[in-house]
Amino acid sequence: MNKTTIQQPVADAEAQRIAALRRTAHAAADAAEKAWYELAGQLDVGPDRTRAFEVYENLRHARRVG
Repeated sequence: MNKTTIQQPVADAEAQRIAALRRTAHAAADAAEKAWYELAGQLDVGPDRTRAFEVYENLRHARRVG
């Protein structure tokens, strides 16, 4: 048997598994961003609100590369 014939489906399955995990991670990050933004918007002006918006901004920028 040819090794590439056997390993190709395994590689495809691994790539699909990684892609699904990546989608799940992005969805979780999106939900966290929305939750922190909503929280920050509801807080009174002050250090708690500032901190909440800082967390939101950190989450928003976390996936940027470069």
